[in-house]
Amino acid sequence: METFSKQDAAERLQSILKQCVEDQQRIRITTEEGNVVLLPEETYEQLMLTLEWLATTSFLPSESDEGAFLDEEALTDEEIHAVLAASDQLAQ
Repeated sequence: METFSKQDAAERLQSILKQCVEDQQRIRITTEEGNVVLLPEETYEQLMLTLEWLATTSFLPSESDEGAFLDEEALTDEEIHAVLAASDQLAQ
């Protein structure tokens, strides 16, 4: 992940946005108040989907599940593929 100061990011905003979107790259911007991370919308949406998936109660075992961890009907194939794609992207 490339890092820019607040001042550098302000001066190079157009090129940083283009880099983030076209290269699907996360960008860290540091400030005295705290840091932020800029990421492509698709990556953000995949992360949110992953968090929602992990937060579902169907992911957690219940007493009647006998060790099962996922209700097979909880996610569609498309959602599962999006979660896997997000995981792959985070690993890069």
